[in-house]
Amino acid sequence: MRERIEVATYDQTIRFNITIIDQKLCIAQPYLPHARGVESPTMVIKKRFPTGGLYSVFERTFDELWDGGQPR
Repeated sequence: MRERIEVATYDQTIRFNITIIDQKLCIAQPYLPHARGVESPTMVIKKRFPTGGLYSVFERTFDELWDGGQPR
């Protein structure tokens, strides 16, 4: 599985943890400063449309952050 996982870091304030799986599923969890990880809501978002929708918003955010990140 090691070949299939990519990790990068970036130097910005975290707003959401975003994971994109197979370009059709997004897992997003907001950063809440006064809540532990298990208390923060997790959203599972399916890509249903080629453009638009919530998946596209998180995919665009992920891509912008990834492009500015440092591979690890």
